[in-house]
Amino acid sequence: MFHVTDVEVRVVPVATRIPFRYGITELTSAPHAVVSLQLTSGAGTSRGMSAENLPPKWFTKDPDSSLDDDLADMVRVVLSAARAAEGLAGASPFDWWMRLQALQEEWGRAAGLPPLLVGLGTSLMERAMIDAWCRLTAIPFGTALRADALGVDLGALHPELAGTAPSRYLPARGRRSLAIRHTIGLADPVPLAPRVLDDGLPETAEDAVGAYGLDHLKIKTQGDVARDVIRLAEILEMIEATRRPFAVTVDGNESFYSSEDFVLWWQQLAAAPGIGSFLAEALIAIEQPFHRSMALDPTLADMFTSHPELPMLIIDESDGEPDSIRRAMDLGYAGGTYKGCKGVFRGVANACLVNARFGDRTTILTAEDLTTLPPLALLQDFAVVSALGLTHIERNGHYFFGTVAQIAPRVDELLLESHPDLFERSSDGRAQLAILHGEVAIGTVVDAPFGCAPEFDLAGLPELV
Repeated sequence: MFHVTDVEVRVVPVATRIPFRYGITELTSAPHAVVSLQLTSGAGTSRGMSAENLPPKWFTKDPDSSLDDDLADMVRVVLSAARAAEGLAGASPFDWWMRLQALQEEWGRAAGLPPLLVGLGTSLMERAMIDAWCRLTAIPFGTALRADALGVDLGALHPELAGTAPSRYLPARGRRSLAIRHTIGLADPVPLAPRVLDDGLPETAEDAVGAYGLDHLKIKTQGDVARDVIRLAEILEMIEATRRPFAVTVDGNESFYSSEDFVLWWQQLAAAPGIGSFLAEALIAIEQPFHRSMALDPTLADMFTSHPELPMLIIDESDGEPDSIRRAMDLGYAGGTYKGCKGVFRGVANACLVNARFGDRTTILTAEDLTTLPPLALLQDFAVVSALGLTHIERNGHYFFGTVAQIAPRVDELLLESHPDLFERSSDGRAQLAILHGEVAIGTVVDAPFGCAPEFDLAGLPELV
């Protein structure tokens, strides 16, 4: 057994260099929550950390709530999880997480908050606990997962996997590089344009593709076929100029409330000159086309049965509960997404489910971004995705924010020293992602306890209240 004590939640403000338009809002700044906790067992004591931006209008896509109300709810769920984690014991990391999740879910139901939002708090405590456990045992996360040392009980989340371990479904060795799937937001300029900023980083999609050698994209759409065709044609022109093949995902941004509207939208895209043939070759999947209020409606099963020509569809914002992806796949979806804010062990179990069902049908799990930043959130995401065996990952924090969250003194220097394969020094001396030929090297991330090798002194940060 081990127990967790001395849970702290601190905060540092972060601001974008380029506004990020997603869903129904535009992000220009956000609080960056940082969790620190102590894990004690018979083997000793260790500290672990985690972090996450708190972006409005993603966990709750409510057009009627204010940004202040959204932030207050995010803070509530994080502090609730911190209180639940304080003094909590577990027989294994997975067992500890299950206990915490049960407490947080009970609190969330009483508070009337949606599960996706409630899970944000659980995931922050979970990641900090995993970091502490890996540091205490000196076992990197991927190694521990493949050795079944984390105590993962897949059957507790997906009964059809009962009696099996993650090592049955996941690769025998974690990936040491990942392709970056660059986000093109709803308001992002695509073609090259005169520079506005003086930081040396890309400012348009075409600039990023050229600077980083990218060949994977995530394209956000609006559900308006006329506007989406114009946007896709602009992106296709950029892609064709590179003379190399691309793979893309399309984010449906919860635009549709009926299967008929979605099917018509897709049929019109597929028939659009140039765009249809491009999507036939390059499209990986369409993410969350339906609004979360009806994305798991049982009537959608008829759409999947009646329209086998549809591309693979996956859920993201609808993945609020442990059984969400299973319910989605039972309807006809091909799978879902991994996001650190939804939880590590849930992501592991979902990856195993997707892989277990592959064969009878085509299934997929993709790795998506919530503007994750170094030093903690980004590297912990990379560690998990490596262990799951995914080959590409959506990333946008380095583009829209372009900085390391300043959670401690010398944070940039510590990253450059500890992760020289992943970071390079910018023209102004900061640490920035080193993306070469569209990929990041993550060998030092895989070898670290849980993604991030250095430890940080958070004493200078104010408490999150």
